Amino acid sequence: AVLAKVESEKKVSLIKAWEENEKTKAEN
Repeated sequence: AVLAKVESEKKVSLIKAWEENEKTKAEN
């Protein structure tokens, strides 16, 4: 159960990083 939580947190942080990246691209 703990492993699944870590995996989902990794996914969430990856998605957030990707969204920030997309925002930066859109602004340029």
